[in-house]
Amino acid sequence: MECQRGHRREHKPKCGPDFSEDSLLQAASSDFEALMAASEAALQDANDPEMSASRPDAVALQLEESLQMAGSFLARRASVAPALAADHAFAYYARGNFVKQAFTRLTMRVTKRYHREPRGGCGLLATRTREQLEICLGAAVKALPRFHVEVLSLLRDVRDLRDLVVNLEGLADDLATCEPPQPQLGEVSEEGFSEVKQWCTTTLKAFAAVLDAYGEAP
Repeated sequence: MECQRGHRREHKPKCGPDFSEDSLLQAASSDFEALMAASEAALQDANDPEMSASRPDAVALQLEESLQMAGSFLARRASVAPALAADHAFAYYARGNFVKQAFTRLTMRVTKRYHREPRGGCGLLATRTREQLEICLGAAVKALPRFHVEVLSLLRDVRDLRDLVVNLEGLADDLATCEPPQPQLGEVSEEGFSEVKQWCTTTLKAFAAVLDAYGEAP
């Protein structure tokens, strides 16, 4: 007697989903293309001065939906077996795109272009950004020479994340001591900021030679 896949009972196969590399990539490909399209649209609107000034709420929402889409893709395709390797192009660029969009959303908050916190708060988004950036840097260092320009680009992202967090802490202090109070600007969620800053500082110190080789400060 045969099962639906034509296996005979005596072979005792595991008749489940086919998790071969080809099937995994095929399943991930359409998701990746949709993710990249959504990300490109969100970043394009965020970098449009007129759109950003007139509809900051729509820009922020679009970024957050695209970030959620990226997070879901990584959770499904790069975090649970069978998973894409960290240095696979789909996983690597999805993480890099997450970082880019997160920077844009956090910058909207710190510059007061949009007064509301991102979903989960700035602290959570900064922490998730650090996680994705750490994986990207690890994959790049493993696959490329230590002084490769891609490593430098990621170190610049580490530095930008540190500076963003410092500026967000400054905004939080300003809002807490503002006279008269400005409740419309809300409060900045700082949970996780200290850990993110510590990781950034430690990472930049560990790669100080790379930054120095390109004439850049940590």
